Amino acid sequence: MRIRILCALAVTLLVSSLASGANAALTPREQTWTTKVVAIYNSMQSDIATLNTQFAQSDIFVRASATQQSNIKTLYDLIQCGTKFHAAGSAPTDRLVAAGKALTAACASFATGANEIAKGIGLGTKDVAAGKALSSDATTLLKQGLANVGAGKKSLATLRALLVKVSGQSAFSA
Repeated sequence: MRIRILCALAVTLLVSSLASGANAALTPREQTWTTKVVAIYNSMQSDIATLNTQFAQSDIFVRASATQQSNIKTLYDLIQCGTKFHAAGSAPTDRLVAAGKALTAACASFATGANEIAKGIGLGTKDVAAGKALSSDATTLLKQGLANVGAGKKSLATLRALLVKVSGQSAFSA
């Protein structure tokens, strides 16, 4: 009887250790990659917050205004997401591949959205300089751009969830 109990306990411990394997500590290679990815994540989150602040400013459509100059830097940084991720390298293990795909999707959405926003602001700046309301073309580009940035933000949320699942909250602490 004791042997059955011990066997049952051993099987239970084995199953629970396998189940928690997804939440196991990161290897040094995984940690290095995850640290780079989290830095990109934090940068993109900051850019999204900055973009929201910039669009709240009344001089966003005034040529060479401080807000417009700041916006150019923010949009450029969003476009550089893919380059930053490429520099981080591909996921070092299979359990991080899905996180890499989520960041790839986010970067693609950010690049598309930032380019659309830049074109929309360019058209809007011409409209404002001519004393007109924003054209439908400018409005459409801005809406599309913001929607693409929103899609990128959703992909970042997926990235975060995947990294937390693999590494626990530790990927985002420190």
